[in-house]
Amino acid sequence: MIDANSDKKTLTELSQAIASLEARLADKQQLLTKGPRVLTLSSASTIEAADANYIHQWRDRVERIGNRHYPQAARDKGLYGDVRLLVRLKASGVVEVISILSSSGSKVLDRAAIESIRLASPFEPFTQSLAKKYDRIDVIRTWQFRKNKLSAKAD
Repeated sequence: MIDANSDKKTLTELSQAIASLEARLADKQQLLTKGPRVLTLSSASTIEAADANYIHQWRDRVERIGNRHYPQAARDKGLYGDVRLLVRLKASGVVEVISILSSSGSKVLDRAAIESIRLASPFEPFTQSLAKKYDRIDVIRTWQFRKNKLSAKAD
């Protein structure tokens, strides 16, 4: 025979357990939606013209500073090569991370690529349109060291 009181207790316990699980799920979903809004830019990226202008100015600054500080050791040894970097920018224009994704095979060139970012930073804060959409930008570029010239090309 079924005891009506034990069924009610079981249903109450189940109901409380379900409510607890639903609350935990809602908390996790809220945490996920609060994650950073990230724009990752590589060759396949398409962005609005106003936003593209920010990245164009960023790249021009890195190249200008990098060419001004092209490593003498690379010139002396005739070192050339490509370094693929990921540069993470905060909305404030501060560089958060610089990572080598693919080395040139030369420590001198790898360091020079990283140094071009460090010397050029901090960068301008994001434009209003960028800041409304993104908390950070991950820029993936290949620094190309050619006869006394540095350029940062999209992959």
